Amino acid sequence: MAFLFFCFLGKGYHLFHPVYYLKSLLLPLFLFLWTHSYLLQLGCLDYLTLVLGTCLVYFFVSGISRWPPWSRKYGIRKCLLPHT
Repeated sequence: MAFLFFCFLGKGYHLFHPVYYLKSLLLPLFLFLWTHSYLLQLGCLDYLTLVLGTCLVYFFVSGISRWPPWSRKYGIRKCLLPHT
């Protein structure tokens, strides 16, 4: 699950490409630090809801229209390779 999440956040780049890490690691870290004081007051279920909601909003805003991820055109193999 986490692999798919990071795969689609870094779409269009090799696994070790710097932009991959910029998109897949720094943005969630920024969102976590930004909401950290609020997260301390939440329970586990609320925390998971917030994380999933943040992911869905990010996918929607970044224009990912490549659902389902198991589709023939935009599968896992294509996700790890730059799109030409």
